[in-house]
This record gives sequence, structure tokens and C-alpha cells, in this order.
Amino acid sequence: MKKRIALLAAATLVMSSLSGCASNSTAPETTATATTQAEKETTASDTQATSTGDTGEWSKTITLADGKTYPSGTVTIIAPFSAGGGVDLGDRLFAKYAQKWTDATLIVENITGGSGLVGIQTGLGRAADGSVMWHIDPGAQYVSTTNSSCPFDVVNDMGHIGFFVADDRVWAVKPDETRFTTAEEMFAYAKDHPGEISIAASGTGTIAALATQYIANTAGVEFNIIGYNGSSEAKAAFLGGHCDVMSAGVSEARTMLDEKQCKVLFTMTDERIYDDVPTVKELGYDCTSLSTYRGLAMSSKVDPAIVEYWDKIMEKVCEDPDFIAEADNMGLVIRFQNTDEALKTFSEYNPIWYDLKESLGM
Repeated sequence: MKKRIALLAAATLVMSSLSGCASNSTAPETTATATTQAEKETTASDTQATSTGDTGEWSKTITLADGKTYPSGTVTIIAPFSAGGGVDLGDRLFAKYAQKWTDATLIVENITGGSGLVGIQTGLGRAADGSVMWHIDPGAQYVSTTNSSCPFDVVNDMGHIGFFVADDRVWAVKPDETRFTTAEEMFAYAKDHPGEISIAASGTGTIAALATQYIANTAGVEFNIIGYNGSSEAKAAFLGGHCDVMSAGVSEARTMLDEKQCKVLFTMTDERIYDDVPTVKELGYDCTSLSTYRGLAMSSKVDPAIVEYWDKIMEKVCEDPDFIAEADNMGLVIRFQNTDEALKTFSEYNPIWYDLKESLGM
């Protein structure tokens, strides 16, 4: 009975995120916030590429079928989560190095709410002229795939530029946690104390939250999963003692590890990324690795030549040694996928989302 209650609670959290897709609720998860003009100008300055080198035969502009030159001004990247989190940092890193290959002035604008959905909706509502793109990942696809009331379709309503990095997930506890100090002890404790262990996740319909519930279902345990409006808020709650465990991306855990603020219990990866930390599969749980692929998309109404232009720039950025080194320092793994490859990845996630939806009784 307790497990059923926990699953219904999780379903309620996810549905709250879905309702934020089409409402103007003032709740923290569905309230849009954006950077001020001053912050935008600072962002534009911050994204100027420091990487140097010859761009060869590459042209920083293209001529469209109507004879217009693209780009000819500012291009905004919408980061649909709060500043300082993993999504925001990854998008700003891309903008920094993409600047080398384009005549556009790139800025990053944070528009939060609805577990990332408000930012996507905002982007889709702007002019389909290549002046705006937005962060996209398989978490948004969950909403599009499993909820018919969502006003957009991640695959058909967007022109996918591709994925540029993946942020593998880890589960971490604070160093002074005494109830359990290993992953095995945590799962054993969870079975004996259903719903007691609270886990901080960024959002309710995001990869962080969904992957957490996916593991709980696979392990046959209950967790109290708390969705925060972005990874920076989840991290603050975790470090502030409001949650027992944090489901974090490697990039988000890197700083905490360096400052000895956490201990990683296990990783959601196929191979070990820390010598002394097991993967979830090594623990005996057959969980699909749900990495947070991070990419960019535009409206499907945008000229395909513009999408292809940014697809090629993304590939060049992912080959830049300086970008690779800085991404590695942040804990981000370079996993470039072009438009077609990104669409294939989305299709591979579909059965996972339906299985999770069914397990939640939704």
C-alpha cells in the first residue's frame, strides 16, 4: 500500500510538471523568469570565444534561398533552467566556443519553470527565423511522448540541431551521513524504511527525476523524490540538509567532490567513471543508462539550411581541443550527435518513457 501511495505521489509530481506546460500557474515549478537586459548584455560578453585558430574555408554566414544573409544579428540560446546549474553552464560553454564560427552575437537567456517546459514554449512562440534556439534533452520528450495535452511535440515541432554533450548521472550523499555509507547499505535501508530517504532532483519531469524513479521501480524501493526548479536549487537544498541524497549530473557533483561536500554512492553509467565507485548495473539493478544528453533545437518552421548551419558549427565546437578540455574539467562528456543521430536517440528513449508511465499508473 505504501508503495502505491509513493507511486501516485510521483505521478502527481510529474503531472504537475505537465500542467505547467499549458498554464500560467504561479507555483515555483511553472513560473517563467528571464534575465534582465543588463544580464543579457553580460551574458553576450561572457560568451565571446577565447579559442583561437584559423577557421579555414568555413564561412561565418550563409545565403538563404530568398537571397538573405544569415545570421545578421543576435541569436539567443534559451536555457530553460536557473543560472549556475548544469544545463545553464553547458549552454554557455557551447555559446562561448560557437562564437568563433559565426557572425551572430550569441547570448544565453534563462527562462525557467515547468521543469524546462516554459523555456521551450517561449522559444516556439518566437519568430521562426533562426534568431532563437533552446536547450533540449530527452526529459522534455517524456512530456511530449506520454501526455497528449502538451502543446508541442519534441520530434515533429522542432528542427533538431543535435546533441553536443552528455552529463552522466550519479547519486551522492553528504560525507557525514551515518545511516548508510555505501549504495548497498542505502538500498537496504530504503527497503526497511519505505519513503524515508529524500532525494533532491532538478524538476519533476526531467531526466534527473525520471531516472531516480526508474531506479526506485527497478530496485523495488520507495524514495521521497523532491523536484526543485533546476539543479542549482536541488544542490542548495542538498547541501543545506533538506534532502538526504542528490541525483546529480557529473558536472554538478564535480564542485561538491572537489570541496569534499559529498560522497558518490554509484553512477548511472555502463562503465565506471570513478575507480572506487560502482555502477548501478554492478549493484545488480538492470537499469538503462539514462544520461542527460544536452542539445539544441529550433522550430521546425525554421529554414532547414539554418538548422544545418548550426549542426555543422556544433560539430566544429565538439572537435575544438579547448572546448573538449573545458568540458572535461566540468565533468561533461563530449557526445556529438547530428540531427539524424539525435532523432534516433529520441526514438530509443520512447519505450523507456512508456514503461515508466505505466509503472507510475499514469
